Amino acid sequence: SCPTPGASIAYTTDPANSPETTWGLYIAPLSVSREELTAAVKERGGITLRVRACRAGWADSDELSVRIDGKSGT
Repeated sequence: SCPTPGASIAYTTDPANSPETTWGLYIAPLSVSREELTAAVKERGGITLRVRACRAGWADSDELSVRIDGKSGT
């Protein structure tokens, strides 16, 4: 959650920080299939989930990221 009234949570699984990065609006729990995770681990070592709070007319929050690699229950 975010303490800013009216803020939304945006997310991406694009590990690059470029202007072309596509962000989605978080509206429901995200899921990754075992097949998707296995492919991501083989291709790039896992999935990086990046999130930030945003609201029109306001600066975006700092970004939080987590690496999902299928080890130790992550």
